[in-house]
Amino acid sequence: MEPIEFIKKITSEIVESNSEIYKELFETTNSNEVEDNYWKEALNFYKKSNVDDKNTIMKIIKQIQIDTISNLLGIMDGVVALENTDGDFSLNYEGIPLNGDLQDIFLKETE
Repeated sequence: MEPIEFIKKITSEIVESNSEIYKELFETTNSNEVEDNYWKEALNFYKKSNVDDKNTIMKIIKQIQIDTISNLLGIMDGVVALENTDGDFSLNYEGIPLNGDLQDIFLKETE
């Protein structure tokens, strides 16, 4: 697997699929059946929002996913440092190195 293929899979499986899952959960989950207070609060907020605001909520969720993945890829690429670490990360798939430009590829893919 080449880095671009890896990024396309991440984008599809995490960003796109999870965005659809969140939308479905927000649309179909009954907050009265939810025990987690945070999730119940989020559901109630979503349910009382108008259509434009619901779309904005979904865009925010998608952007948070993109930002989080980008930060993680930046760590794996070595452009974002973790506190108190001085080594390099290495990501390989079947012996083929993937990291180095993953964050840049991902950000171009999600523009």
